[in-house]
Amino acid sequence: MGRRDDKIDEQDQYGRTALHKAVLSGRADRIAAVLQSRPRPNKNLQDFKKQSALHLAASQGNHEAVHLLLQPFQANTNLTDQNLQTPLHYAARDGHIGIVKQLLKRGANPNATDKYRQTPLHIAAGCGKAVTGKLLLKKAKSGLASQIQAHLGPVAHDRFHEIASELLAKGATIDALDGDRRTPLHLAAAIGCDKVVGLLLSKDLESKDSKDKFGQPPLYYAALRGHKLATELLRQAGANTEMMNGDGQTLLYQFASIGDENAVMLLLSGKNKANVDAQDIDLNPPIYAAAKGNHAFVMQILDGNGADKTARNEAGETVLHRLAREGCQHGVDLLLKFAADREALDGMHQTPLYLAARSDRKEVVRRLLMEERAVLDARDDTGGTLLHRAAREGHLEAVDLLAGEGANLELVDDEGKTPLYIAAELNHKDIAKLLYSKYGAKALIGPDEGRLILHRTVSENNRNAIRLLLAVGVGRNAQDRNGQTALHTAPNNARNAVAALLAYETSLNIADNIGQTPLHVFAARGDDALPLIDLLLNHRANTVTKDINGQTPLHAAAKAGAKTVARLLQDPVVKAELNTADNSGKTPLHEAAQHGKQDVARLLCENGAAIDIQDHEGQTPLHIAAKCGRTDIIRLFRDLPSWDAAKTVTNENGEMPLHLVCLSGNNAAVGVFLDNNLESPVSLIALLLLS
Repeated sequence: MGRRDDKIDEQDQYGRTALHKAVLSGRADRIAAVLQSRPRPNKNLQDFKKQSALHLAASQGNHEAVHLLLQPFQANTNLTDQNLQTPLHYAARDGHIGIVKQLLKRGANPNATDKYRQTPLHIAAGCGKAVTGKLLLKKAKSGLASQIQAHLGPVAHDRFHEIASELLAKGATIDALDGDRRTPLHLAAAIGCDKVVGLLLSKDLESKDSKDKFGQPPLYYAALRGHKLATELLRQAGANTEMMNGDGQTLLYQFASIGDENAVMLLLSGKNKANVDAQDIDLNPPIYAAAKGNHAFVMQILDGNGADKTARNEAGETVLHRLAREGCQHGVDLLLKFAADREALDGMHQTPLYLAARSDRKEVVRRLLMEERAVLDARDDTGGTLLHRAAREGHLEAVDLLAGEGANLELVDDEGKTPLYIAAELNHKDIAKLLYSKYGAKALIGPDEGRLILHRTVSENNRNAIRLLLAVGVGRNAQDRNGQTALHTAPNNARNAVAALLAYETSLNIADNIGQTPLHVFAARGDDALPLIDLLLNHRANTVTKDINGQTPLHAAAKAGAKTVARLLQDPVVKAELNTADNSGKTPLHEAAQHGKQDVARLLCENGAAIDIQDHEGQTPLHIAAKCGRTDIIRLFRDLPSWDAAKTVTNENGEMPLHLVCLSGNNAAVGVFLDNNLESPVSLIALLLLS
């Protein structure tokens, strides 16, 4: 029986009793002496760290001390310290296989969890390192990993393999999750305990793809730390190399993203290697991540393993498209060094250059143009360039960028349209102003066609485009190669377009190369152009201007339509100049007779037009009507007071109108001319001529 000591359980300032101190001394005789004292010491008293004597003995690997503490009235094998760790955790942590066996034999709980929810098996799987939280996410070159690797030789691996085996044999849960939802396999893979990895895989293949709270499987940690054998063991066991984390990224993508060359090489080597083109949830392949992260060596590894630089997302974008759109200059530069296709088209038929310009990525645009500026004016399947497209889609930044880089402003697409025309047509005022005012785009449809943009918009009756072009300063009175202004080209249905031009004080009286004003042109079209004629007359257009043939608008109208003539005759000036002759001596009435316009002739005659004025060949309007056999017009003239005088006028060939009507071959016209009087000598002559 031991000596009596009533203060045997008295604790010092650190909460330690005589038994704690005896265990710390490491001497079995002292431990035995304390245990034999009377009253017997409390084996379960805890110090300031809540460690019992058994915790200390297990940590030291003192088999004899543990044996003594586990004798009858044994110490509590499941008592927890301040970190909720049991003596079994300590023994597993420090690799004391014998003590692990003793504790398990005496009732230690193999599935007890500490404050990190790690079991002794977690500790053993991690080769004794209670690595928790985000520490495992650090790369192998970190200080923690270096310390771990320093003490892990083959012997250590064997020791922890044996501990793990013992724990499993005693019912340790193989797929227990710690506070970060990691299994023992996660820790073994992360630390590189290859034998433990193999053991755990042999017992439970299901855990090979278990994800922790960061969405990472064991394979991720093995590759991250560069543990080649652990990586290979996991892949041989069928670990999913394409598994995605919580962000939808594959393992290879993640390592490419952070530039971990060793991990990338590990995953791309050996059997069951990772798919080099496996895309993340956004359909981005690993090569995208490497380029975006500016990881040139990883790019080289991926490219050497056949990475597809043309891999496309749902929008049909290649990797170069995406990085160009995002403005990632170094990524674009890397891809170009690895021969990415700069002219590839996405699902919207857009090149990387266009996407960069559209997104206002100036530096990327310049980089893409650095080696091949020809792509700036490359044509698409509509014959348009990037500048055409940017103007069409209303992308001001893209237009500014492309024009600023020297895109040809005057090229036309398959519809004959320049970028400026397209901007005007689609009412993109800012773009039209930018092209015209800042970059000096010519108001031409094309340098070879010589047609003006304003003319085309007027001819197409595009009022919005007309107003836009006039607003940005395009010349309202500019003349094309035929000398015509935009006003000349207005179609009959373009009343609004003409009104828009007139609102900007467009000149009404500019003559084209043949001396015709817009009023000449509209009058020649006849009654269908009456709305336009009405507009010009209301704005005081000159009604008696002569073209190079000496013809006035009334001459032109006389060939075309009565309503037009009637409208012109409302102008006193026109009425006063009713018998104005052109360069060949013809009056408007000559033209009406020539073209068989009875209604026009009647209007002219009612307003005082003379039927006996001779042209330079001596022909009167009556001569013309007779020669052409115009029955109705002859009948009209016959009822005029000047008929008797007019029918005796001879032309330069000495012919009277009767001669000509007889030669016309129109019996009805002859009958009207003779008033059906066949008894007269003249009638007899006419009959002889007709026989």
